[in-house]
Amino acid sequence: MSVKVNISSPLLAFFKNKKAPTTLEVNTIAEVLDTIEHQAKGFKQHVLNRAGVVNKFIKIYVNSRDILELDGLKTALNKGDVVSILQAMSGG
Repeated sequence: MSVKVNISSPLLAFFKNKKAPTTLEVNTIAEVLDTIEHQAKGFKQHVLNRAGVVNKFIKIYVNSRDILELDGLKTALNKGDVVSILQAMSGG
């Protein structure tokens, strides 16, 4: 399935020239992360903890729905879905 991918600015540091893919041919969120990892080494390790669960400071959405409300990394994707991977920002 062709899905659109949005990645927040702080996560662009993992990509050469700070350019992330905008569309991917994938079927699940797990495949999104695997595909991105091939282009941006260390990305998946940053997004997931050692147990393979999305880190607390990362949010992944499919069409504005948190994957934690769906089927997590197994969430199935459909043609035209929008996947957003965001890193929490904080400051003081």
